[in-house]
Amino acid sequence: MNTKLFGIGGLVLLVALFFGINILAGRATRSARFDLTSQKLYTLTDGTRNIARSLDEPIKLTLFLSGKSMQGMPGLVTYAQRVREVLEEFAAMSGGKVTLAIIDPIPFSEDEDRANESGVRGSQIAPGVSVYFGLVGTNTTDGKEVIPFFDPTAERFLEYEVARMVYSLANPKKKVVGLMSTIPVEGLPFDPMTGQPSRQQPWQVIKELRTLFEVRNVPTTATEIPADVDVLMVVHPKQLGDATLYAIDQHVMKGGKLLVFVDPMCEADPSGADPRNPMAAMMADRSSSLGKVFDAWGIELVPGKIAGDRVFATPVTMRGQGEAIPFLAWQSVTKDGIDRADPTTGQLTSLNLGTAGILRLKSEEKKEEAKPEEKKDEAKAEEPKKEGDAKGEEKAPADAKPEENKAAASAGTKSVVVLSPLVRTTKESQEIDAMQVAAMPDPKRLWSEFKSGGQELTMAARVSLAAGATLRSAFPDGKPAPAEGQAPADPKAGHVDEAKGPINVVVVADVDFMNDRFWVQVDQVFGMARKIADNGDFVVNLVDNLCGSADLLSVRARGEFARPFTRVEELRRKADDKFRAREQELQQQLQLSQDKINELQRTRPDAQEQSGRLISPEQRAEIDKFEKQAIDTRKELRQVRLNLNADVDTLENRLKLINIGAMPVVVSLAALAIGGFRAARRSGQKKTGSAA
Repeated sequence: MNTKLFGIGGLVLLVALFFGINILAGRATRSARFDLTSQKLYTLTDGTRNIARSLDEPIKLTLFLSGKSMQGMPGLVTYAQRVREVLEEFAAMSGGKVTLAIIDPIPFSEDEDRANESGVRGSQIAPGVSVYFGLVGTNTTDGKEVIPFFDPTAERFLEYEVARMVYSLANPKKKVVGLMSTIPVEGLPFDPMTGQPSRQQPWQVIKELRTLFEVRNVPTTATEIPADVDVLMVVHPKQLGDATLYAIDQHVMKGGKLLVFVDPMCEADPSGADPRNPMAAMMADRSSSLGKVFDAWGIELVPGKIAGDRVFATPVTMRGQGEAIPFLAWQSVTKDGIDRADPTTGQLTSLNLGTAGILRLKSEEKKEEAKPEEKKDEAKAEEPKKEGDAKGEEKAPADAKPEENKAAASAGTKSVVVLSPLVRTTKESQEIDAMQVAAMPDPKRLWSEFKSGGQELTMAARVSLAAGATLRSAFPDGKPAPAEGQAPADPKAGHVDEAKGPINVVVVADVDFMNDRFWVQVDQVFGMARKIADNGDFVVNLVDNLCGSADLLSVRARGEFARPFTRVEELRRKADDKFRAREQELQQQLQLSQDKINELQRTRPDAQEQSGRLISPEQRAEIDKFEKQAIDTRKELRQVRLNLNADVDTLENRLKLINIGAMPVVVSLAALAIGGFRAARRSGQKKTGSAA
């Protein structure tokens, strides 16, 4: 009896120890995590860690999460757990500076009212039932940041959004944006042509920037950029003087952020406007560039060329024509042309661009230009070497130093910067001569003469240093000589010849897209602006992103958390391609047969005498031939589908065999091997004992 009670007590004790150890282990190792994903999706980036550790004042984060109402929605529940983990890890990294509170706003409770008052919006899942899933952050100075709702489809930007919120709360002062523009983006109080008061209002994008940032005007003749400017925004830098280009160059050299909008043909540029001579405006130079600064970086806005795209071409209706014609020079860019990995563009859906330019590295230009004559040039270059004389060196200047020649040669093959495209065309693109659009554009002619270049063209990009490269100033001799009448100064005073760290620059090869007509419709009665594209959000996102610290700029979108069955998708894609090809072939056969029937009907000798309903023997033979081809093709299409399903089923059965059958077999064999080893060892021990 005692033995039985002892056994039962021991069993109860083992169960208690089992649960107790698991609970203690769960709590003790709660902060311990192992990220085994290939892209380290669940590990905070170094930039986020630095932001969390560098906080000076406490920040409170309140997560409004309707946990009970989410039951039955596994996708949302899983994402909610992911959000909690990120916030908890952020709080842990901050060393107590960030505190996290989680509130479940039950319907008709004070917590629900508090969530609504804070700006967190509920998503209605049933009549009278809303799910709250948002975050509110506050600091000690009554500053507040809100994420109204965590969208599961934007999971890649979760870490960036949280890091941005905390950084904004830690730095509550409005950021300063220096605006330098050669066109009237802020409106005109007076019409320069008539001298009368003007009703030209500031562009809507400038209005939105002023609500979020402190926007200061920087003259286009500035010789120095104020040190407290967080982001310098240069719009249409047309014919800027060397002194101003030097100021922009030094702003970047000293670690300043730069956002520049250039254009090969800015339609909003009023240059040459003359009511008495309309052709003056058409022929005026309306291009812009940073000239020497771009040259030093090794990038260029392709001169005189506009990016055209057959996929993104915007339909327009010409005067006197009823049908809409795709206009290659204007692009309605969809998600396919927008970088999904960058936080400034990842959540944009559409951008309307007008006569956008093309950005590229100068090394790429030289490489492309060398391709057609590559073999000829190589042959010519080898001839002097074979002769053994000095003819091959005659082209080099006599006073050129060997180091300079080497630097010039390397400059043609390797750039010091990297262009990371934010907005680009598809491969159905073409470089269009700006003069074809400047005077009297003909969309129909452009469309008919379109020839695809087969490559994507970059229209907006981040500019960063290449690995191991160093950015040198575009003005190696220092400050340019002053204008006549001004006292000369030391050109090297305060000059920075080499960037000490990474550069943060974004270049957009279009100015017109910021103009209201491309992205907003303004109600003339009430003055309300309705967005028809994400152009304004793009500009605001760029400024907001550049205003952040270098740590925040380093936080990019994470990889895809969803892991699709890529092998199965590949099989389906190949079969679909084959199916569509055969389907198109069938349609072509149908059209050819129909044309043949019509031709036979038209050339019949008795066509005028008999009704068109009668079928000649030739027509019947043609129809029978087509019907047989159609039947054979349908059989082939069915076989393609059967083969697809067979391939997928084979892959599925193989995986099932490995997971369900192979693993138990492996474990069983391992157990048998261990058991056999132990039995052999015991048998050996018995033999040894008996021999003794």
